[in-house]
Amino acid sequence: MIIGIVKRRVIVCLQFALISIYTLISGSCVYAEEAKAKLNNEQTQLQVLECLNLIAVSLTHIMTYNDKVILDQEYNTIINNLNLSNIPDADIITLLQELMDLLTTSKINDRDREYLLSRFDKNVQTELKNRVKSRIFDTDIVINPYTTILTAVLSTGSFYFNYRSQMDAYAKEKEEGKWAIEVKTMQGLNNFYKKLLKYSWELMRRYNLPDKWRLDEKQLSDYTNILKEPDLAKRYRKLERIESSFQKFPPYWYYRGQSAQEIGNNKEALRCFNQFQQIHQGILRKDPYAASVAMCKTMLIMEHADINTLKSDLELILSNSDDDDWGNILFAALQYGRAGDADTAGKLILRNLDNGHIAFIDSPDMIRAVGPALLLNSRIDVFNRIIDMVLKNDKVKNYDLLWLYGQTRNSDILKKIRLEFDSVLLQTEDKSILNPLNIFKGNNLLMFLPTRWMIDNALVTLNFKDESGEKKFN
Repeated sequence: MIIGIVKRRVIVCLQFALISIYTLISGSCVYAEEAKAKLNNEQTQLQVLECLNLIAVSLTHIMTYNDKVILDQEYNTIINNLNLSNIPDADIITLLQELMDLLTTSKINDRDREYLLSRFDKNVQTELKNRVKSRIFDTDIVINPYTTILTAVLSTGSFYFNYRSQMDAYAKEKEEGKWAIEVKTMQGLNNFYKKLLKYSWELMRRYNLPDKWRLDEKQLSDYTNILKEPDLAKRYRKLERIESSFQKFPPYWYYRGQSAQEIGNNKEALRCFNQFQQIHQGILRKDPYAASVAMCKTMLIMEHADINTLKSDLELILSNSDDDDWGNILFAALQYGRAGDADTAGKLILRNLDNGHIAFIDSPDMIRAVGPALLLNSRIDVFNRIIDMVLKNDKVKNYDLLWLYGQTRNSDILKKIRLEFDSVLLQTEDKSILNPLNIFKGNNLLMFLPTRWMIDNALVTLNFKDESGEKKFN
């Protein structure tokens, strides 16, 4: 009888235990589902918000600058570059379609676009050359050739950012009204702003978005003017003051972080860049802001970050860069090379070369600037490809190649310029077909050098030693 009572009590306890476990599991599942739903809802809210704010900012930039180049950039980089899988509402697509129709007739022509891209290439070359010259006596440029070049590439930015920072350099074109937007288009954009306001109201009610997250015309106009502020410290302070209104807008955190980095506040810059990546929703397939944030961030963490963290940001740079963004690709290649991944670095360098982007090895100054970083520990096929392209460039002299050879590694570069040695000729006869007038009668010497060996206004001196002593021939 006692045994039976014990058995019943054990069974009852097990039943209670099973019920408790089931309740816990069920509760956990419900909680997990609720948490997942909440997370998805928050993500959808941010996606809707980012879409609306991107459209509003795009409009403000176009209308504030009144510049066809800016319009063209907004069309191609933002409006015509959407990741449709991250746009949660059809009304947003409707808005974007109408905006694209408004902008199509005012885009710049292909000739102007090519001209601007050419100017961009020259800007990058000039920036690299100036930075190398400013650090010519800095031993770091020899010991570690990467940092100076990485900083120079970063400072020029992609074409999207470079044009906006260099707009004063195009004063002539702007004075002529060459890139001013047509009045009809500007009127259409003003009317579109009214429609955007109505759609924004409907979407914010639909997705329960607080109005303080929406950026209005006055806020965006002030924000655009702050970005024009040339004093970086003042720009940073002004951006800091508007945080409450722009905290959910990713590009704001890029500009604030960039300003902090420029004035030396690296801790705050890193916080801003991390905040950008935390709220960024990937609305664009190729986002210039995402690429630039990752570039800035790698410059801050490259000395102490683990390789996986570094490569994660490098992958972000590449996934958000087109083939035309060769500066971004060069930056990533240099970072991979610095990290010891010669294979990936080589593939990226070849990607630039295959796409016709050779500005980074197109002049003696650029060879001296980027040569060591590009070729140090590079793959043999990349080394040979670069050297072959340099050899075909008439602007590069042989002493540049010899300098490059001395700065990189023991290679067969001398074999590559063997024909140049074969063309050197020293004539000792009094008269010859090559010297019919016996020009050097006093010395009885005539020397022929290929032009690639000659620097401008050079004086060649030959030193000879014999039993009578040393002689110099100029």
